[in-house]
Amino acid sequence: MTLVTHQTGPQGKPVHMVWVESATSIEKEFYLGAILDRQKAAVTFMASTEGGVEIEEVAHRTSEKIIMVSVEPSTGYMPVHGRTLSLGLGFKGEEAKKFESFVAKLYACFVANDCSIAEINPLVRTPD
Repeated sequence: MTLVTHQTGPQGKPVHMVWVESATSIEKEFYLGAILDRQKAAVTFMASTEGGVEIEEVAHRTSEKIIMVSVEPSTGYMPVHGRTLSLGLGFKGEEAKKFESFVAKLYACFVANDCSIAEINPLVRTPD
């Protein structure tokens, strides 16, 4: 189907795939997204502790809660990108390592599939 939002304009964008996960217990919701930032000519990650809501609303009301990290095309993804996002979200220890690995894999998926946007909202912390 065609998704029409304020980001796509009235013509919309075709949706080729939707990934649905089974329900799980959620301790905390986060937001993680990657976009093709045409102004910077780079993939830019956006992350926030305010997951589960429209990121546009967070940007409008409390822009300081959004962490943005751009990946230079000449160097590509580096561990410091994931670490910066992880620290900004307050992850520590093993949780930080898992998150940083996840960000690297999201970047690889983004590039391999020639994405213009990839979002996980909400990205969740489970009790276990």
